[in-house]
Amino acid sequence: MKRKKSRFWLFAFSLIPGAGHMYIGFMKMGVSFMAGFFLSCAVVGITEIGAFAVVPIIIYAYVNLGVRLFPCQ
Repeated sequence: MKRKKSRFWLFAFSLIPGAGHMYIGFMKMGVSFMAGFFLSCAVVGITEIGAFAVVPIIIYAYVNLGVRLFPCQ
């Protein structure tokens, strides 16, 4: 029998793009999101284009996690 995932930890991990996906078992997708997030943070830091470039990755990762947890029927 699988243990039910804690909603608190799921929320806490979902604040870091990719960590929530890893918590629910989507390791490859989580690593992809996390690598994309940190790579874009590095690009923003080097080029100084503005932190707004990272926001779409954060929003997409959060919405994708919600769709994976609560799929429409």
